Amino acid sequence: MKNVLIVGSGGREHALGLALKRRASEVPSASRSDAVQLFFAPGHAGTAALGENVPIPMSDIEALAQFAEEKHIDLTIVGPEAPLALGVVDRFKRRGLAIVGPTRDAAALEWSKAYAKAAMRRYGVPTAEFAIVKDMEEARHRLRSFEQVVIKADGLAQGKGVIVADDEAEAIQALEMMLVEKRFGSSGETVVLEERLYGPEISVHALVAGGKYHILPPARDYKRAYDGDTGPNTGGMGAITPLPDVDHALLKQIEESIIAPMVGGMKEDGIDYCGILYAGLMITSDGPKVLEFNVRFGDPETQVLLPGYTGDWLEVFTGMAEGTLKPLKDWTTDAFLGVVIAQETYPERLLSEVALPWLEDEHLARIKDAHADLWQHITLHPAGVRREGGKLVAAGGRIATLVARGANLEEAHERAYLALALLVPDNAPVMYRQDIGR
Repeated sequence: MKNVLIVGSGGREHALGLALKRRASEVPSASRSDAVQLFFAPGHAGTAALGENVPIPMSDIEALAQFAEEKHIDLTIVGPEAPLALGVVDRFKRRGLAIVGPTRDAAALEWSKAYAKAAMRRYGVPTAEFAIVKDMEEARHRLRSFEQVVIKADGLAQGKGVIVADDEAEAIQALEMMLVEKRFGSSGETVVLEERLYGPEISVHALVAGGKYHILPPARDYKRAYDGDTGPNTGGMGAITPLPDVDHALLKQIEESIIAPMVGGMKEDGIDYCGILYAGLMITSDGPKVLEFNVRFGDPETQVLLPGYTGDWLEVFTGMAEGTLKPLKDWTTDAFLGVVIAQETYPERLLSEVALPWLEDEHLARIKDAHADLWQHITLHPAGVRREGGKLVAAGGRIATLVARGANLEEAHERAYLALALLVPDNAPVMYRQDIGR
């Protein structure tokens, strides 16, 4: 029995757990090791069906390490960025505990946008022109250098610290919000001004260990809240893979100009990077450029990427923690499309006591029985949900991700929206985008 701890409480962590559980039934016994016991810290009502939820906050890295030691955890996988920025990997490694994720210093690629931009410049990785400012006087002066600008809080801001300004007035408003009003606290004490780029966005994840990397199939994340890529930025409203507009030649260009220089540059700088390197890219008229680096799996990209690999994810992650990277050759040619179901007021504010009877096991079982041919291609990943008085209620803005599988994106799209129409009542106080994959 392998004991695995997954740190986090979202749809991504549910997808990680499901991918590890799947191996017990789908991966041939000759190529897999023992069964797996999952622990989630803190997890949510959905992960409780896959393993044991542990009431340890993600921010309490000492308590996480102590739990892993006492429970003889064989492997820990860190989902979100916040524990990485706090140094959870450093703490685990000092105790000799196996963990997948970069150290705090290496994770600066995500928790400091200023650091990431400097690293990209140092390694020759293509990105937008930028300036780093710390006060309004300097910001107003540097703002004149940009025709169109994106304002980014330097630190972690739960996906809300990036503002695309349509004019100078919006840019000034965003800068005042960060530098004067301190809306993002210490995360906004330093601000990155960045040239606005144009083109389709893609997400490229690479597994990195021992100075080597393996690039996963490209995905696309839909950040804006509403159809037509309108509305405020969110943590992500949907994702698809593979991408019809990304061919082998473009992926090779991304590898040679972005992934390889980053991994090689970090190795030369003495940074032993272990974990996920997730590049958010824009395909401009001048080629692919980096919008941002993340140091963990994306959410909801994880939900569509992990089921595409038909091998043993536990074997892959265990090898990474040991500093080795197993070749990942067993990929399906199927397409995956995920749609996030969120509270109707997300991301501006969250409602309290939103009941979710349509996510209860009894309701899901009735749908599965009545529509078995469709539902065999559907996977539901709960996210912001909890049990209260025995009932399932919303505990966050993003409630769940529904993922459909198809022979191509068109088929996956059709199945996803048929399933959503069956699952979500018309009067439920939730929303989801209608144009994922379009």
